[in-house]
Amino acid sequence: MTVFLTLMFLGVGLLLVVRWITAFQEYVRTTEEQGEALQEDEPAGFYKGNWFLWHAFKMVFLPWLWLHRHHYHLIGQENLAVALRLQREGYRIVPLLNHVSSADVWMPQLILWLNGFRTIAEKWFIYVIGLKFFNRHPFFSIAIRCKDRIPIVPPTMIPRERPANGDKEGRRLFLDQLRFARRVNDAAKVALAEKMDEHRWPFLAPEGTRQRNGKMGEPDEGFLTILDLKGRKMAFLPMGLSGSRDMWAPEAPIGTIDWGAEVSLHIETPILAENLLAEAAEKAAAFGISPNRAGVNILMYAVAAGLQKNDHVNLCGIYNTPWEKRDWSKKPGSEGETREEKEVVLAGGS
Repeated sequence: MTVFLTLMFLGVGLLLVVRWITAFQEYVRTTEEQGEALQEDEPAGFYKGNWFLWHAFKMVFLPWLWLHRHHYHLIGQENLAVALRLQREGYRIVPLLNHVSSADVWMPQLILWLNGFRTIAEKWFIYVIGLKFFNRHPFFSIAIRCKDRIPIVPPTMIPRERPANGDKEGRRLFLDQLRFARRVNDAAKVALAEKMDEHRWPFLAPEGTRQRNGKMGEPDEGFLTILDLKGRKMAFLPMGLSGSRDMWAPEAPIGTIDWGAEVSLHIETPILAENLLAEAAEKAAAFGISPNRAGVNILMYAVAAGLQKNDHVNLCGIYNTPWEKRDWSKKPGSEGETREEKEVVLAGGS
């Protein structure tokens, strides 16, 4: 019996390795063909996770991560309990996180799993991730295939400068990029609505990219356009990550990951969409900004609150500055955008 189980285990392991190699070869081929510029056939919509890859990752990484579990902390479980109650009442739950590290891709899910919230981590969790990671990264483009996912085009992959009128070819390419991005993001909006109606939890990083200075930055106000807030029972769940940058800094090689870094997930009180819209309207009128921008900043201040109360003020950047002391005339990397560009700027990760 022992010999049979050993052979079965080895056979399954070999099959997983073969599928991994096949997936990696496919990744290399598609990446070489695509490059950085958006293509007309970019992936769009919802993608089901690969069962084989998921269990391969669990077999390889979970024992190692389990040994380091005492370094990974969940703070604010009472607020997570509120979110679960709201879900039972029919609310769609939307977790929001700050984004400073490549490790942010898996740490929220891992911390929830290690603290007993395995249904959220394994069954409800959905990656909403930018194309740079979705099909252009040597590690994550394979790793994320193990879980359910929705690709989007973040602001960092959308061209900001419109070519001169005389540059017809440049303008054609520019408009093609906007069209490709809009197709992906429109499909993401539809897929998100469908999956949230099934009570899935899409983990979103409003900043759209890793903050290289390690501090929270203001997201583009177009972030909220990915969600249909009106007429839906929806609750945002602010989550602040601390220590993930110490685990794996942006652009650092995968071999530099410090698995023993102290990483914490700080969960704050959920914010109902109807309350967010009402407060955003008040803030917009008070500070002369758009309701979308006010709404995004309300959410980010809530993410920062969990970090601040646990002595991580250094991570909060502009969100250490009160509303009334902010210079709202400065827009977050969106100056000079046309309406056409604004329509396709959404959240993501890169």
